[in-house]
Amino acid sequence: MQDAKILLDKWEVIFSSKLLVPKGQEARFEILPEDPLNITIRFETNQPIEGEEKKRNLNIAGKENECVISLVNWDNILGTSTAEPLEIAENDQGHVFSIMCSSKQIGSVSEVFLQVMRRESL
Repeated sequence: MQDAKILLDKWEVIFSSKLLVPKGQEARFEILPEDPLNITIRFETNQPIEGEEKKRNLNIAGKENECVISLVNWDNILGTSTAEPLEIAENDQGHVFSIMCSSKQIGSVSEVFLQVMRRESL
């Protein structure tokens, strides 16, 4: 990733990337070749029920070294972001992995930023 070690409190940043994703496509990040962690980001749009406000959500699913993150209604032109690290996995070596993510809409393209961090298990 880089030549410097970056720490956020107890988390070590091990990967960060910004990517432009065309409408209808998903992004796949293959991280840590020595202990792979594969993250797929999908963009979903749900129409609100009449009279209700459009709700944003982030769903995480996965097993083993595969993680799928669905960003639901993250189509704001000003951007939407996680507010704190979200834990997504723990490996056999005792490392806990988390993400922070942001996205904003630029026409029909989503600009997504993904940051992956790890720490020792508590």
